[in-house]
Amino acid sequence: MEPPRVGENYCPDMDIQSVPYRPLSIAQPVTRVEELYLEGQKNFRLLFGKPIKSETTEFKYQDITRRVHYFKPGDIFAIDLWERNEYGTTSWSVFVLQAALPGEFAVRIPQVKPAAKVLLEAAGQKHAREAVRLLKEIEDRTDPTKLHPSRFLLTDFRLKAEPSNFRRMN
Repeated sequence: MEPPRVGENYCPDMDIQSVPYRPLSIAQPVTRVEELYLEGQKNFRLLFGKPIKSETTEFKYQDITRRVHYFKPGDIFAIDLWERNEYGTTSWSVFVLQAALPGEFAVRIPQVKPAAKVLLEAAGQKHAREAVRLLKEIEDRTDPTKLHPSRFLLTDFRLKAEPSNFRRMN
């Protein structure tokens, strides 16, 4: 009879190695994005992206619409977060994000759980407006979800450098 092998799970009776048990249906990690529309006050919306699943909930008594989208790791999507009060816009941000795997470095963003990699960030009315315009241009030419993440990182650097001259550079 052969001595047991050191450091391995070995079954000498059957002459096979045992492997760790892995169930067949492992739940896939997902990134959850919540859209919220409250007329005249909040509009947190998905600009582009291809979710693997979406759910919609409407609250008739307050004209609130809530949608939840689920993205698999590596998917690219964009969100627009806009809020206002009786005096006008209070905050406006646009993000292009990439869903991250568990254990990867990611940033917590409002309306995105658990977190995502930031590829483009535009905060403030001037930058957000320019980012939305730019993303619509990209969407008219090609599917933005199929672009390489570095394209959005370059766009982010250019927007932050000088947003008013961005049209000349693109």
